[in-house]
Amino acid sequence: MQKLPILRVFNDALDVVWQNRKVLFIALLPTVVAYYLIATLAGYLTPNSNEFSFSNVVFSYLWILLYIPVYTVFAVTVHRVVLLGHQSIPWYGQFPFTKREIQFGVYVLGAWILFFIIFSFSGNIILSVINGLNFSELVVSGGFIGAMIHLSFLVPAGYVLSRVSLGFPAIAIDNYFGWKSIWSISKGNSFRLFFCVSAIPWMFGKLTEYLPGGVHLIIGIFYSFSLFVMFAVEIAILSVCYKYLVQINEPISGD
Repeated sequence: MQKLPILRVFNDALDVVWQNRKVLFIALLPTVVAYYLIATLAGYLTPNSNEFSFSNVVFSYLWILLYIPVYTVFAVTVHRVVLLGHQSIPWYGQFPFTKREIQFGVYVLGAWILFFIIFSFSGNIILSVINGLNFSELVVSGGFIGAMIHLSFLVPAGYVLSRVSLGFPAIAIDNYFGWKSIWSISKGNSFRLFFCVSAIPWMFGKLTEYLPGGVHLIIGIFYSFSLFVMFAVEIAILSVCYKYLVQINEPISGD
């Protein structure tokens, strides 16, 4: 079984983003603006978002539904540029919505629902085992061991999500054949895919926590720009993984 070339995946993803930086910047700019408009509206309408209330719960679901179309346009644009070239998109990005973008958005919602179901299920099992062994104080004590326990909650859900996420580039290039086909593509490379698609974005997310956003206007702009650059690179990594895995395991059609 041929293995997914992790270093080549990262190199190819960074290279294609850099080579198409001008096209991506222009095409993705409307989605970035839309994201901050939604974020500003969310901050205005729910100033006490950390408090638990019925209105905050309703608004939180509303924001998710508003963010999904923005994410969809952003992700489909990057996937198509990486896999089909910049000529596959209009210069202003993937507007308006087509059946492809609707299918992509529904897939996003379904994938995240699946993630949270598995996350909750695995977390309850791990907590039950820890409580049964009288190690519950390790979970709340913090430190390295506590962090590793919390991280272990994410691993099963991240593993499944990484394999299911191959459906995103497939839908973006109109080559989706169903869940069984998507799952079969990563056969023999599931843990390498998990590293590329789940572990690396998680590390990127941890890295952004140390960026000094909000201290100064210039620094804040740089912080925001770096977030979207890393996001585009993460999507490009997924696209390149899909490209290599399709060559290794041809998708099963008709399921």
